[in-house]
Amino acid sequence: MNSCMVVCLCIRKKSSTSGKFISNPKDTEAKLFLFSLLTGLSFSMSFVLKVIFFLNPNMSDEMYVVINNVQAYAWDLFMLTPPWFILFLSSLIRNEFKKVLGFTKHQTIVVTPMTVS
Repeated sequence: MNSCMVVCLCIRKKSSTSGKFISNPKDTEAKLFLFSLLTGLSFSMSFVLKVIFFLNPNMSDEMYVVINNVQAYAWDLFMLTPPWFILFLSSLIRNEFKKVLGFTKHQTIVVTPMTVS
């Protein structure tokens, strides 16, 4: 969550004179709230699955396997929500990520020889 706050605040502080956009503070706060909500929900889902294991020790083998498989997806959701959320909602990070992967178009300089007549 701290990373998202830093990114949102950096986006908010950009000036229009540098060619970057200025983010709306309400938009930034809405993104931060959504980030906190998604992280909290994914943590709660993972927590509930852990509690089911501890409160029901006489669980059948089939139920144990099902909950264990669901728990793996819940844990992945909990761990991967923050980085994907930041990547999808921060255009600054998305553009830097594209540069690293080589998806941005580079300006090419075409040099043509001059002919003297």
